[in-house]
Amino acid sequence: MIIVSDGHENDPSGALHELVRVFRERLDPQGTVSIVHLNPVFNAESFEPKRLSPLIPTIGVRDAEDLFTALSFADFASGEGSLEALEAHLRSLGKTGGTQ
Repeated sequence: MIIVSDGHENDPSGALHELVRVFRERLDPQGTVSIVHLNPVFNAESFEPKRLSPLIPTIGVRDAEDLFTALSFADFASGEGSLEALEAHLRSLGKTGGTQ
């Protein structure tokens, strides 16, 4: 599942975290569904993408052309992808001259 947002939860605050917590606890305790959050907003204190929940890996994306690379990082961050697969994707970017 890919969540694309502006990095800010509207109303009520904390609702997405609670939804994911209950989903993981009751519907998907084995973690068969990967959830990734993509957004362009960075947290000024930690210099990392602004998270909607600590339960969801968050990847910062500023340019739509970087989406495939962001998803490769998300696969790796969520444990779905291997380091080798991520490295292979990054090497392929060098061969194509940038984005895919």
